[in-house]
Amino acid sequence: MKEYDVVIVGAGPAGCQCARELAKENIKVILIEKQKEIGEPNFSTAGTPEETIKVFGLPEEVAPYVCDKFYFKSLNLEKIFTLKKYRSYVIDFRKMRQWLASEVSKNGGEISVSTTAKDLVIENGKTVGVRYQGLISSGVIKAKVIIDATGIAGILSKDLQIFDSTKTIQTLETEFEMTNLTLPIKNALYFYMGNEFLPNGYAWIFPLSDNIVKIGFAKVLKDNESTYNLEIGLKKFIESIPWLNKSQPLEFHISSFPYNHTNNCVRDNYIVIGSAAGHLNPLAGEGIRHALYSGKFAAQVVNEALTNNDTSAKKLSKFNNLWKDYSKDNWKMCRAIAYQMYNNTSTDKTDKLLKSLQKFSGDEIYDIFFNYNFEPYLAKVIGSLSLSEIKKIKDIF
Repeated sequence: MKEYDVVIVGAGPAGCQCARELAKENIKVILIEKQKEIGEPNFSTAGTPEETIKVFGLPEEVAPYVCDKFYFKSLNLEKIFTLKKYRSYVIDFRKMRQWLASEVSKNGGEISVSTTAKDLVIENGKTVGVRYQGLISSGVIKAKVIIDATGIAGILSKDLQIFDSTKTIQTLETEFEMTNLTLPIKNALYFYMGNEFLPNGYAWIFPLSDNIVKIGFAKVLKDNESTYNLEIGLKKFIESIPWLNKSQPLEFHISSFPYNHTNNCVRDNYIVIGSAAGHLNPLAGEGIRHALYSGKFAAQVVNEALTNNDTSAKKLSKFNNLWKDYSKDNWKMCRAIAYQMYNNTSTDKTDKLLKSLQKFSGDEIYDIFFNYNFEPYLAKVIGSLSLSEIKKIKDIF
């Protein structure tokens, strides 16, 4: 049986960043990953603001494409927004995770790939480790703190009933990485809205270079829908964009996942972080930046808890407070606005939404979609909905 101060399950952005920070503090940490290679699956929209690059010191090699424009398209309208004071980036998701993992190793942390956490080990009502199945061995890893960073699957948190399942929103997402194309507008993030592109969701094209792009769909399933063939929908979307007609796929990813969130991410000796904790913003699905912050906060709290030899839920609950201070009430507003945006994507509504967005500058659009600063713009963005109506919707979440 192996013993550590901290075992982190899942080598996504949250898990890697948490392990990176703990290893810097000379804490005995092991990061386990079920895939054979760090960086797989390479599935992420990968768009992020400049803040992510600066705060977490990400090198240029993992953020190869810088954007100073947004392109929005509905059936009948289109608009290019130019950024002046802001910049956005497209992350090479695989390279970023591998770079973060190399930082863990460089600082003395341990990494184990092809290692699946089967379940939690619980003694006297408290989590004390994980039971794992490796490529050549299986057994138990015991630790003072166990961190669930297993992504949207939230494999370990299910045993602890972290989430209220009645508030789960079922979401589908699919993505192609394509090459052999010429961007009509360079250094731009492309967004497509409306039933003609995708009902109850939106489509995006994010460049990794001038001739390689990520093309994706994200869709919220309505109560009367059990599934939707995203692969067929995505192929039709690609066929509808003239400059993609000769493009060729390099990779394809598809996933069905429940979006949920919780106000309490801790138990005795245990924290759930990143997408596993619902730290994925519902407005446009941004996750990388928030996962990194989630990992950073967890490392801060765990370091303090270990120093004080107190890993109780009460001590670890500081993580909840840090996350609440970070996300504030803006995330509730994001959920409310996303609910309205994706619950009805008729041509009339999406044309009206884009028409309302045309009143803003590029920096103001950035402020809304990346900084979640709605107060100055809310009435214009939502159109026919009043602030009081939006606040009522917030209560749903």
